[in-house]
Amino acid sequence: MLNKQPSSTDILELCEKGHNFQRNLIKSLSERIIYLNRKVKMLSHRTIRQRLSCYLLDESQKQKSLDLKCRHTRSDIADLIGSTRPSISRELSNMQRQGIIKLTPKGITVLDKHALETTNK
Repeated sequence: MLNKQPSSTDILELCEKGHNFQRNLIKSLSERIIYLNRKVKMLSHRTIRQRLSCYLLDESQKQKSLDLKCRHTRSDIADLIGSTRPSISRELSNMQRQGIIKLTPKGITVLDKHALETTNK
């Protein structure tokens, strides 16, 4: 037997039956909306540096620190910002050479937040 996708009627019936389901559905949808909104914002930037700067600023805000722990691989970052891993590595190296960031074994330290913010404008 084929598994069918739930219809909007199925979802409405589940919402009527359980408040737990409603809460979980709203939480899941809101997280997805926030993720997609960030992705659209990031992809609206034209250059890899602008996108990478946006990513680093978002991570800094999420982690409430300029010492960013690696939550994503470079491949994940590349997928997130619509680029390739070698391009991300090259741009991170350029940013480190310019004193904007410092690459560490456990993450990235933002040395010049203002430079990242300026890149995003």
